[in-house]
Amino acid sequence: MVLKGWEPRVFLLILLLFLIPRFPLSPQERPDSVGVTLVGQVVDRATGPPIENAVFRVPELGVHLLSDSTGQFQLRGTRPGVYRMKITCLGYREEEGDFTVFQQGSFRVALSPIVLGPDAEPGRIVGRVSAPETGDPIRDAEVSLVDMGLLRTTNRSGWFEFPEIPPGIHLLRVSILGRETREDSVFLDDNQLLEINVRLAIEPIPLEGITVTAYPRWLMASGFFRRRGRGYEGRQ
Repeated sequence: MVLKGWEPRVFLLILLLFLIPRFPLSPQERPDSVGVTLVGQVVDRATGPPIENAVFRVPELGVHLLSDSTGQFQLRGTRPGVYRMKITCLGYREEEGDFTVFQQGSFRVALSPIVLGPDAEPGRIVGRVSAPETGDPIRDAEVSLVDMGLLRTTNRSGWFEFPEIPPGIHLLRVSILGRETREDSVFLDDNQLLEINVRLAIEPIPLEGITVTAYPRWLMASGFFRRRGRGYEGRQ
């Protein structure tokens, strides 16, 4: 078909305008920006049954999930990428590793039960508490092994130590006024030296407002506020 009086360039431009979609996808609707949902399950590596109350964490995403009675948990709205996961549960060894998110699906993680012999020797826990914003040590922070009732205070270099600790899982709590309290479980193996680095973020402390009232010096000199304090009313 030949259009008289029409330049080829004009016809090509009109054709391109018809081919351009009128409503392009917004960034939220693009496939690479839509989060996906993953279903995970935690099982016992030795016997195979699901593990309830296992803690699944992805620190960089701020994810903290608990497995249900079937050992499952759901990771919702996750952007595609590679993430670091940690899974812990009382009575089992911690598992840590990378996992890749690219589409909807499911995965399974097996935890190994902790088996300590009767001749297991105690270990030692040492650590350092620091400020994440500067890396400087935090002194006088209280560090406790909650399950054992032990308490230590960090020195000027931010270090603490718990010697002669029996193997197993222990609950560690670190706190100091003005910073967020950290609490987590740690696993100490047979005759192990376990080193821990703890970073305490600043915790905002709400303060009551301060009201400031200023009086003209000449009104104070004339005794105006003294008379008003006695109940007199008037203007000056």
